[in-house]
Amino acid sequence: MSIFKQNEGVGCLKYIVITEVHRWEGAGMEEYSVLVPKGQPPAIGDYIRMFSEHLKLETQLSDIIERSKGSRVLEFKPVNPEPKGIQKVVVTRYVQDFTYRPVVKI
Repeated sequence: MSIFKQNEGVGCLKYIVITEVHRWEGAGMEEYSVLVPKGQPPAIGDYIRMFSEHLKLETQLSDIIERSKGSRVLEFKPVNPEPKGIQKVVVTRYVQDFTYRPVVKI
């Protein structure tokens, strides 16, 4: 039995999302991956789904911050934060993974 779902990701692009995860003990950069339909960049709902899958955390968009040279970052906060858990997650950038090829069962 394959560990991949049949035809998972067909018609989708894979993006690597670079985030700042602010925990109680400090902040760090982490990378996560997300699949989105072709022709679209990752949307806010894709990020929320990604955080629930990878971080097991229900989040909501709290702010859109303008940075230098016209770039924007998205700030997400947990709906029910734990006292010593994750305080916020900031999406700093995303890049398309050009090495991704979906598994197709013929």
